[in-house]
Amino acid sequence: MRMLKSLLFLGLLAALGFLFWYIAAHDQQSSAEVSLEDNLMASGFADSLRQQSLPDSSATFAAEPTVINAFIEDFEAKVDSNVFQVYKSSQLIFSKKLAWPAKQILASDLNGNQLPEFWIYGQNASKRTQILAFEYGSGHVREISFPTLKGRQAFGYVGGDSLYFEKNSLVRLVKYANDPYADFGNGYRACFYSFGKDQSFILKKTLDLENITYE
Repeated sequence: MRMLKSLLFLGLLAALGFLFWYIAAHDQQSSAEVSLEDNLMASGFADSLRQQSLPDSSATFAAEPTVINAFIEDFEAKVDSNVFQVYKSSQLIFSKKLAWPAKQILASDLNGNQLPEFWIYGQNASKRTQILAFEYGSGHVREISFPTLKGRQAFGYVGGDSLYFEKNSLVRLVKYANDPYADFGNGYRACFYSFGKDQSFILKKTLDLENITYE
């Protein structure tokens, strides 16, 4: 009886051993072999996916429109996409479409009447200087007629305007050339204006300045 049990136990061990050997041999035969070509193909797809995820560096984007502004007290004057706007305490109170691109905005109370003024400078398609002026009062923004260059101030005028304040004057600086009546044949001309409480302009003085060149 003991001999029979021993033979059965050895037979069971042999059967288990054969089963393990068969499973291992089957796994080795069914495993797929990976070739160098397969590796290169997988790498190529990975590179393609990485390239698609990157932004196109050759793409061109439209430039953002230029926004310029100026502040005085709780007022903001702004030009955005050729639209002039005035805000009071962040509330829009005035809007005007400009026919030319603005280059500069100044905000002031030049005449001391406690009402803010806004000065806009730009150039039209013909490269002619355009200057607009506005004043806020009684809940409204009113346009002011800015004087044009006349007579002596316009001799030899070639553009290149800019605006700035000097003490109580608004100064329009222009470039001139070949002026036989000027101290310097070519240079810059500064026209000083005062602005009255009645919204009138008075030309106070004109200065001719020599061109400054740097070596």
